[in-house]
Amino acid sequence: MAFDWSLSIVGILTLITIVSIFIWNGLQYKQMNKQLKIENDQLKIQNEQIKHNYFSEYTKRYQEINLHFPENINEILFSYEDLAPEKRDETMRYMRVYFDLCSEEFFLHKNDYIDEVVWKEWEEGMSFAFNKAAFKIAWEKISKDSDFYTDFKKFVNSKIRIKCKTDIIFHKPAPLGNSLGLIFVNPHNPGRHHTNYLIFLHLT
Repeated sequence: MAFDWSLSIVGILTLITIVSIFIWNGLQYKQMNKQLKIENDQLKIQNEQIKHNYFSEYTKRYQEINLHFPENINEILFSYEDLAPEKRDETMRYMRVYFDLCSEEFFLHKNDYIDEVVWKEWEEGMSFAFNKAAFKIAWEKISKDSDFYTDFKKFVNSKIRIKCKTDIIFHKPAPLGNSLGLIFVNPHNPGRHHTNYLIFLHLT
């Protein structure tokens, strides 16, 4: 029986074609993975740049707000009543801007637009500020007449230390005849007389 060389040639060519296809597909797959890696690296760089821009922008906005606060804004004895009417109104306006800024930062965190390192730094700063007398008093008013979303209100309230009778601040001495009145004001409800405390020291 004669050997059919034509069949052998066809088989060899078929095998070469199959091997070539595998090699081609392998090269294409490798090239595609390389391109995907490049695109992923570029996306990571863009994301990091976006996060950096967020951090820079919000830091700048906070600094601008802070420049409009009175010098004694951080004092435990701070009282809006001690400010001139124009400065009092200006301070309250910028308090609103400050809490708006905080709500935006909280939104970015909730939607994973900023990383945890940045958020932890912002959150720590907010917690510190929210427990200062000036910010507590402002939030008491602003939270009632501003349309903040529920999650943000819960966040702010959770950062403010638990309200209790001992959570009071010294306001200022007031001479009353032969007595000295020491007024202590609950910063959560500064305008409600039943939450204020007045102690008389009789002078000899």
